[in-house]
Amino acid sequence: FAGQAQTDDARAMLCAFTARGHVEVDTARMYEHGQTEEMLGGLLDAHPDLRERLALASKANPFATHERTLSATSVREQVRASLGALRVPKLRLLYLHAPDPATPISETLDAVAELHAAGAYDELGLSNYQAWEVCHIHHLCVARGLPPPTVYQGMYNCFTREVERELLPCVRALGMRFYAYNPLAGGLLTGKHTSASLATATDGRFRLGNELYRGRYLHPAQLRAAADFT
Repeated sequence: FAGQAQTDDARAMLCAFTARGHVEVDTARMYEHGQTEEMLGGLLDAHPDLRERLALASKANPFATHERTLSATSVREQVRASLGALRVPKLRLLYLHAPDPATPISETLDAVAELHAAGAYDELGLSNYQAWEVCHIHHLCVARGLPPPTVYQGMYNCFTREVERELLPCVRALGMRFYAYNPLAGGLLTGKHTSASLATATDGRFRLGNELYRGRYLHPAQLRAAADFT
């Protein structure tokens, strides 16, 4: 939202999503530099019935490109900003978006525990952490009497299956839920893309210049497999 999807399209997506019985909406403080949350908050203001039905998730990030860390101060600021942008008193789910090697994990966990006690969110999630880090964080939370993570969000599709080795057994053993992102490989598995269209794409995730997604999925073997799959 606010990037590839503007207000009218975003509203139509939300209405179609909820009409099919879905309720969990995932966003993050960093998406479109905060504009995604602002747009979503505006849509919920305009459609209070949607606010009543949706369970909102957001993420605090440690990315230097967004001038953020997972220090206590930064986490608190990001969560306050997300709540303000979304116009809600509480998140259903708060993720730590990725590891922050520059901040002691104990500092981050203390901060999110304080936010939980203050009613800022219901459940803690982790995203983009290694299996050993998930085990370590879960152990620290249990040992210190802090709310442990209950959800893990990771990349998973027929091309990207690394989580099967250690991450999925880890979260299963800990009783955590696993939510996949990029299940359709960024859209490559939808059938709407061809090698010719991708070579000159000017919008969408596979647009020219977006090397994050082009580098992740646009390889000859993957393109052939996607063509056979769809």
